[in-house]
Amino acid sequence: MSLTRITAPSTTPVSEEETWSHLRLNLDAYGVEPSDRAHVLSLINAATSRLDGRDGILGRCLVPQEWSQTLDQFPAGNAIELRLPPIISIVSVSYVDSDGATQTMTSSDYELSADTHWRPRLRLAYNASWPTTRDQHDAVTIRALLGYDSGNSPQDAAGVPQSIKHALLLLISDLYEHRETVTVGTSVAPMPMTVDALLAPYRLLGSA
Repeated sequence: MSLTRITAPSTTPVSEEETWSHLRLNLDAYGVEPSDRAHVLSLINAATSRLDGRDGILGRCLVPQEWSQTLDQFPAGNAIELRLPPIISIVSVSYVDSDGATQTMTSSDYELSADTHWRPRLRLAYNASWPTTRDQHDAVTIRALLGYDSGNSPQDAAGVPQSIKHALLLLISDLYEHRETVTVGTSVAPMPMTVDALLAPYRLLGSA
């Protein structure tokens, strides 16, 4: 089984303006160097990467993005666990048939479980069955739109929980203030306790 990001998010969970406001600095004020602005943007991306996606510590996606999950075959049972919540929608379910041709399942043959935020599952619809696949690696590919649904078009960061956003801002602020891993006489914690507490309700069991 593998997870691959197909389409990156079009925005970040917290904006540059929100970040500068949290840092209590005026983005438009005289004296803000372009290099400092670039540094803050890099911190937003670094903090986001720490939490988001396959390699993030939450084990979930934040801003909407498209991923694929591959399997060597369909399961013996009627459900497939989707490993990277939350799920907004299933884009497609394709497979390599016994003749080696790529086919796409009819969407009416499967459904998404009601639980889309913790252990979402792709299930067979009533009276449907999984197709026969060729005996090869990655014979099945599930493409899905993942992240917190804002309900807007185009998708934005409005659906990301405020606790996660605030944790990101605190983490960015900590990185901004402490540009080295150790300050004079003080070790800088890799994950401040307040940040950890804000994120705790969203961590998936077994995630980093």
